[in-house]
Amino acid sequence: MVLIDFFYHYLALFIPIAGSKNTDMTIVRSLLTFYVKKLNIKLLVNYQVSSLVLMKFIEYFWSKQTKKMSEFFCKIENKGKIFQFRRGECEVFKKKNLAMLIFSILSLLVLAACGGNGSSSGETQESGGEEGDYDPITITFSHNQPVDSPEHEGALKFKEVVEEETDGKVTVELYPALQLGSLREQVEGTQIGEIDITMQPSAVVSPFVDDIKAVDLPYLFPTETEKMYQVLDSEVGDELLGTLEQGGFKGLGFWPGGYKLFTTNGVEIHQPSDFDGVTMRTMESPILLAQYEEWGGNPIPVPYAELYNALQQGVVDGQENPLQTIFLNNYHEVQDTIIESHHGLMAYVLLTNQSWFEGLPASVQETIIAAEEAGRTTAREALADTEDEYRQNIIDSGVNYYELTDEEIAAFREASLPIHEEHYNTPEQQELLQKIYDKIEEVNNQ
Repeated sequence: MVLIDFFYHYLALFIPIAGSKNTDMTIVRSLLTFYVKKLNIKLLVNYQVSSLVLMKFIEYFWSKQTKKMSEFFCKIENKGKIFQFRRGECEVFKKKNLAMLIFSILSLLVLAACGGNGSSSGETQESGGEEGDYDPITITFSHNQPVDSPEHEGALKFKEVVEEETDGKVTVELYPALQLGSLREQVEGTQIGEIDITMQPSAVVSPFVDDIKAVDLPYLFPTETEKMYQVLDSEVGDELLGTLEQGGFKGLGFWPGGYKLFTTNGVEIHQPSDFDGVTMRTMESPILLAQYEEWGGNPIPVPYAELYNALQQGVVDGQENPLQTIFLNNYHEVQDTIIESHHGLMAYVLLTNQSWFEGLPASVQETIIAAEEAGRTTAREALADTEDEYRQNIIDSGVNYYELTDEEIAAFREASLPIHEEHYNTPEQQELLQKIYDKIEEVNNQ
């Protein structure tokens, strides 16, 4: 039955769209992920092939862009004949050309239908049985930040707690610094089950689940860090995380990135009208684009991996990011004006594939929830310990660094209220937004 089903999808999907420049890779990923994770696919030389590796091959084959090879192979040896993959999961034996290699890997899907044993890291465990009676599990955890960032420190704590609490029966593989693709690709990978857990900015998640964009509304949250955390960790924060189920995710918690700052080249920002004619890089988020349009600026989405070069080459005049991101990525080297504005949060959402999470043994689910809290706390503490140092290092670099005054912040907040009303506007969203307003008022009055 599996074999018949596979050939049906192969004929219906692969043949019509192979070679198309506009192929929707989400469809292909979803199909192949199902087969790769439900079957034990192995090369004859006993090298394991992951769904992510297959996706990269297919995507490369259809893109016809040789320049993308460096994204898919971590190194090429013996005149390009042997490929070792970024994830370190597999090697593929020698082939004369890429087309033959892809054909061979796809052919293995058919062979896999005939048998095999072992378990994939993406498989869910059957419920029931005695407590702790489950097969070993490997969790794939991806994020975007460098290994010396507070976020990665929190991820390491998550890994430590999970592995200690399960006596090593559950292991966590961490992939920081965009190792598993762009920000959006990592969210896509989590949605379809290629990645188990990812930590991504809420602005990147919002195209998948519209309701989560409340987190990115400008000048919504208190400008005091602890009060902001009280709101995110409250019942209304849990309700925001619950909206992620609309996209097939389970939200575990809000991890810290810090308040965002404006950075520009030679342009001081003191009021919204100062953005007139200024090209600002944003993430690909409707709220962030609307924010700068409302203030009179010209927002342009630029991928995170390309931002430094875009600033250096003058493709954009400025950008927004928290202190640690500015410092760790050296944006202050290519921007001469940095404004501490408190205009929005860089809130990272730790989320999982919902079906994957719900298929885990109850004890493992509980361990993951506890590990998330421990990791979140560690990341927040690490950020608090380093922000002053990051700030001082940026100031010492000689840039024009200043903070907006209370009066300037008030003017920005007033100019931002229409964004709240116009872009978080369904009845359900308005109801949720009012709950956030009420919680913020409660926290501010404590």
